[in-house]
Amino acid sequence: MTKHRQVLFIAVALMVQPMATGIFTTTSYAQSLPQLPTGPTTAATTQDNQLVQIQLSEKQVQALIASQSEMTGLLAALPEDQEDLDPKTRSALDKTARKFGFKDFADYQAVGDNVILVLDGFDPDTKSYVGKEALLKAELDQIRADKSMRPSDRRAAILEIKDMMSQVEPVKFPENIAIVTKFLDRLSEIFPSES
Repeated sequence: MTKHRQVLFIAVALMVQPMATGIFTTTSYAQSLPQLPTGPTTAATTQDNQLVQIQLSEKQVQALIASQSEMTGLLAALPEDQEDLDPKTRSALDKTARKFGFKDFADYQAVGDNVILVLDGFDPDTKSYVGKEALLKAELDQIRADKSMRPSDRRAAILEIKDMMSQVEPVKFPENIAIVTKFLDRLSEIFPSES
C-alpha cells in the first residue's frame, strides 16, 4: 500500500497503529478508509500534520454519512501508485462533495477528520465518550498487568502508548461530542474501528 492510500482522514497524531506483537486493542477509526493523495497538508491539517478542529453541525455529519458510498467508490478507483491527483479526479471529488453540501473535497475531509477525532475517544464496550487519553491509559494498565508478555515486548508497548498519549489532542468543541454521539451507530458502521 502506498503512503497516499493509508487513510482517508489525516488524523495522523490520533491514530493507533497495531504493533507487530498484536497487543493493542485500543479502538481507532482513523484507519477506516483509503488515503487520498493530497500532498503534505489539506484544509483539515496544518503543515506539521496537526488537525485543524472545527465546530461540527448535525447537517455536516449527516452529509458525511450520506456521501460515504459515493466517496468511497471514487477513492477506491484510484490507482495504488498514483502520487498526485489528476485534475479530472480532483474535479470529480470536489463535485461529489458539493453534491452533498460541502464546499469541496477539502471541506469534506475537514468534517471527516473532526468526526474521527471524536470517534477515537469512544469506549467500544460502553459506547460512551471517555476520551482518547482515557482509552490509552486503560490500554497501558492492561499491558502493565499482562504477565504473559515478554518483558522487552511490554517495555516497547508501554513506550509506544506513552508516546501516543503525549500526542493526544483534546476535542476543542464539546458540542462535537454530542453531535457524533447522536449519530454514533451509523458512523460506527461507516467507519469501522481498527482494534
